[in-house]
Amino acid sequence: MTFEEYMENAIPGYKGIVPEEKLAQLKKDFETKEAYDKEAKSYLRMNSSAGIDYSNKFEKAMGNHARWAMILEGDLEELKSELGMVEENSNTSHR
Repeated sequence: MTFEEYMENAIPGYKGIVPEEKLAQLKKDFETKEAYDKEAKSYLRMNSSAGIDYSNKFEKAMGNHARWAMILEGDLEELKSELGMVEENSNTSHR
C-alpha cells in the first residue's frame, strides 16, 4: 500500500483538506513504519545456515514497526479531530 492509498482510505479527498505540513509529517511517519516492516521481512528471508539467529533483530524491527504504526494512527486520529471528522464511539456506555 502506498502512502496515497493509505491516506485516501483514512481520509477520502485528503489532498484538498489536509495542510501540507501535517501531510509531510504523516508521510514521514508512514515511511518510517514501512521501513521497519521491510527490515523485519528481510530478517525472515535471511539464510540461517551460518548458525546466526536473527530472531532478536526481527523482534526489534517488528516492535519498532508496531510503535510507528501506533504513532501514525495517533497522528491520524488527532488530524481527524482537528478537521471535525471525529467518529462516534459505539462502545460508550449510556446512563
